[in-house]
Amino acid sequence: MDSEAVQARHIRDAFQNPKNFPGNYDVIPRAPLTRRANSELAPDGVLLNGKNRTQMTWYCPNLSGAGTGKECDEYPFRFTFQALGVEGKMVNNVWTPTFNASIRMVSAAHNQAAGRDLGAFYSRYRVFTSSSREGGAGNWPSNAFWVRIRTGTPPS
Repeated sequence: MDSEAVQARHIRDAFQNPKNFPGNYDVIPRAPLTRRANSELAPDGVLLNGKNRTQMTWYCPNLSGAGTGKECDEYPFRFTFQALGVEGKMVNNVWTPTFNASIRMVSAAHNQAAGRDLGAFYSRYRVFTSSSREGGAGNWPSNAFWVRIRTGTPPS
C-alpha cells in the first residue's frame, strides 16, 4: 500500500469517529486546520512543538503495532494549531490540551513520505504559517485548509 493510501485511510478513519475533527471538508460547519510555524508559542510561553512532542512521546509507544521501522502518525497534522497537545486553553494558569486527535502506528517510510507530500501541498497551494488561527466565514486566514478523503484512483 502506498503512503497516500495509508495516510488517507488514517484520516478517513478519524473522520468516521464520533468526534468532530477539524479540517473535515465534508462536515458542516467546516472548521479548518490552520498551519503554524515551528516557533509558535502557547499562552504559557512554551513552544507548541514541545507540547505536541510531549503528547506523542506519552501515547505512541503504547499503541499496538509499535516497533522497529514504525512511526506514530497523527491527525490533525503536527504543524497545525489543532495538533495533539497543541489545541487547548489555559485552565488555572495551566495549559490544558483538548486531545481531539487520532494517532496510529504506520511504517516510517509511509509516514515520512506523507510528511513530504504535506509539505509539497503547503507549497503548491500557498498555505502559509501564521500566528492567526481564526477567521470568520468566508474570511479564513491564509493558513487555513481542509481535507477531503475520496475513494478511487487519485487524480494525476
